[in-house]
Amino acid sequence: MPIGHVSLPTTPTTYKPMREFYLATLAPLGYTLFMEQDETFLGLQANRDPDFWLHCGGKSDPSGLPELVDPALNAEENRKRLPRGKVHVAFSVGSRALVGKWFQNAV
Repeated sequence: MPIGHVSLPTTPTTYKPMREFYLATLAPLGYTLFMEQDETFLGLQANRDPDFWLHCGGKSDPSGLPELVDPALNAEENRKRLPRGKVHVAFSVGSRALVGKWFQNAV
């Protein structure tokens, strides 16, 4: 089962160094910048949908995991709604039934 995407948390202080590090280290693998918003988040892609993200979130203990980013919102609005300090990994699967089987095995 392939990984759909990965999102790593960052902070306003570490965003730029992490951005430069991942842009440089993932470039040989074919990754390019897909989108970025005001040092709040960025998405990288390599020959398909973006699958590597950095996000600078604002919530310490979110009640639910929101979508990664909302491009319709400005940087500060996205920063407030994203969870801080959370690593997010998503797997691509073929059906809801497989998700159900995974969930049953996980719990």
